[in-house]
Amino acid sequence: LGSQIEKYGMSAYLLTINENSTTHVANQTFSIVNSKLECPLSRSAERNIRLHPKVSILWPAYEVDGYSMIVDGYCSRSQDLLIIEPISAVLHRPAQKKMDDGHQCEGNCVDADSEAV
Repeated sequence: LGSQIEKYGMSAYLLTINENSTTHVANQTFSIVNSKLECPLSRSAERNIRLHPKVSILWPAYEVDGYSMIVDGYCSRSQDLLIIEPISAVLHRPAQKKMDDGHQCEGNCVDADSEAV
């Protein structure tokens, strides 16, 4: 995962779920410490992870027709930091073309650790 994050950069979108079961999105700057992701702890994130400790982090594609990276993980807090332990990571992009019968292809999703990208 670390090599993929190097490609995408340290800035990404943290997605948490609030008390109304809606998504809260915040742009954060992450660092990698002992295979975990860390970012500053905001008031919204602190409130949301108490109710729903599972979060997603989204890195948009950095090139046209490229993959976005999505990491799911469990959160905890340590002082002023949010600590995310990744549990899954995928690279995802929409289908690139239509099939001969006019139907759209399925989305293109691969494991973030895959060499297929």
